[in-house]
Amino acid sequence: AGLQDRAPNLDVEGTTLWTFDHITEYRVKIIQRELGAVGLRGGTSIKYENRGEEHFYGLGPDTSLGDGTSYRMERTALEAMVGYEFLDTWDFTGKFAYQNVNITNGEDGGRGIIDEIFVRTGRQRIPGLGGDEIVSWGIDLQHDNRDDKEWPAKGGYERFHFSFNKGMESSSGFLKYRGEVAHFFKLLSERRVLGFRGVVEHNDEVGDLRRA
Repeated sequence: AGLQDRAPNLDVEGTTLWTFDHITEYRVKIIQRELGAVGLRGGTSIKYENRGEEHFYGLGPDTSLGDGTSYRMERTALEAMVGYEFLDTWDFTGKFAYQNVNITNGEDGGRGIIDEIFVRTGRQRIPGLGGDEIVSWGIDLQHDNRDDKEWPAKGGYERFHFSFNKGMESSSGFLKYRGEVAHFFKLLSERRVLGFRGVVEHNDEVGDLRRA
């Protein structure tokens, strides 16, 4: 018997992405549905991405087009989750993630070198520029009543995300809030669909945690 016959509630998914604008991504995701008698699910995922040409101009009010630079971001992430679906359209998920992030000079020779502009000149302190390890604890709450998850013609979804993120090399962390809403409407026929989507995200820095 195959894996699907022996483990009908086990989903294994692998994705690979290459783009012409210097993005490489690999991801493996494993989900075990219907854990125990209460309908919980659990899973884990491993993701590696390499973005060779990201543009950066500074932080906040110190942003300047004259300081335009290119950088490479390399990130490896391991995530574990436990979720529960209820009332057919609601889903709650708790997550823990570990990330290893490294930021170095990018591939775009037509722009400035990020180390020369922001490190050697001391113009700004850029968190994570030399690389860092980040741990995150978060929750996701979602309501989804779309008639089809891939090609919806009506219905929509609302998603809320909250997480605490802490760099291993840093004494501070940040709270992340993200809300997303999307709705779809048929226009006279199934082949004409109008969709609306909005996203709001906010981050709050948490001070020196060594004082706590």
